[in-house]
Amino acid sequence: MLGNPKTVRNKEKFLQQYFLSGMNTSKASEMAKLSRQHVYDWIANDSEFKKRLADIDKKFENYAYSQLMVKACNKDSKALKVLYDRSLKNTP
Repeated sequence: MLGNPKTVRNKEKFLQQYFLSGMNTSKASEMAKLSRQHVYDWIANDSEFKKRLADIDKKFENYAYSQLMVKACNKDSKALKVLYDRSLKNTP
């Protein structure tokens, strides 16, 4: 990632908090004691940082989907409805 050692540490700290906060930029910024503007600047100017954010988003999405599938397999009616509604949205 781009930046001096302190900036790189701050980016790493933010990425960790981003995952722990459930992909909430505001909360992660607050937890990492960084301004949201710093984060938005990093997204705009550091392609590696932006890619790592996208990777975290994808990992979380995959994790959430797998948990949903486990619940659906156990006949959880709410999980089944979410999967059904999602399938309708993806149908042309």
